[in-house]
Amino acid sequence: MSELFGRPHAEVVLDPAGPVLAFAEGIHYQVKVPAGKADPLVEAGFRSVVGELDFDLPLRPGPVDPQIREAGPRDIGTVREIAATALVQSRFTQPWYSPDERRRLYAEWATNAVRGAYDDTCLMLADRGLLSLRLTGDGARIGLLAVAPVHQRQGVGAALLAAASGWSVQRGLSRLRVATQDGNLGAVALYQAHQAQVRAHSHWLYR
Repeated sequence: MSELFGRPHAEVVLDPAGPVLAFAEGIHYQVKVPAGKADPLVEAGFRSVVGELDFDLPLRPGPVDPQIREAGPRDIGTVREIAATALVQSRFTQPWYSPDERRRLYAEWATNAVRGAYDDTCLMLADRGLLSLRLTGDGARIGLLAVAPVHQRQGVGAALLAAASGWSVQRGLSRLRVATQDGNLGAVALYQAHQAQVRAHSHWLYR
């Protein structure tokens, strides 16, 4: 992220047995902690940004929309546009990040997913939506789920989730996970409609 945003970033990993943290000026620090554990970090100058819910999604073998396919190099322009315009609710928000920086981040994320960098694949439904997946041992994690604004509330997200489940089942995986902001009520409702179970509630803090 430091390279993408043109300023140094550091993610803090908390270790009770580690040394006392010393913060350098000019570095954007980020940390994710379980809900209810933020007070010591707030006292150290961090600010709470957003809550995050981590879901386990049930794997359901079944029919997948035949229009959904893995994106390739020729689709990069389309997936960049979808990711940049659809992903508005984000922890990459003002005053820490400008709207243009947020759009650029998600466009790059989607591009890397198409290329198999970080995420392993990017599924797309024409110009309507995309979903990226990353293998994690015996499971998979959804990185991005984005539906173009003009196609929202038309079942695109549900179709992409079904495709993600099918993709996981075909590979013999045992679990599928996804995270979203606890204030993203549309995404939370979508996952709950698919009988997703909350496995963790965390908070992101920045300094």
